[in-house]
Amino acid sequence: MAAITALANIGYPHPNDGGLRTECIIQLSEGDRPAWVLDPAYIWGTTVPRPPRQVVWIPTLDTMAEDLMLMIGVHVLPDQELIQGMQDAGLDPTGRRLELGNVLHDARQQLYDHCRQIESPWKVALTVFDG
Repeated sequence: MAAITALANIGYPHPNDGGLRTECIIQLSEGDRPAWVLDPAYIWGTTVPRPPRQVVWIPTLDTMAEDLMLMIGVHVLPDQELIQGMQDAGLDPTGRRLELGNVLHDARQQLYDHCRQIESPWKVALTVFDG
């Protein structure tokens, strides 16, 4: 049985004291392998495009945080250049399921580098559970 081992709260800065106004949550579910899960039920804001069904990305084990940022770049922002770069790497980033381990390391690194250059007012608060 899978367990939720991390939550990424994604949203805008709150106008009072710099807090976070959460628009959506992406969960890290870990069982036989990890999966970042974006469920339409965890999208509250009107600025995040609501997928018609749950979106699951299987991250690489050594770059799970970077893979989360790619998912945010595609499904929360969405950044068209990032989406095109993923398509050029042979991925369908807007599909229901994606396995990032199927992409060569150099191609993934280019996607990570592009993702780091995206300017956005969004905040991400990552909570990791232990034990």
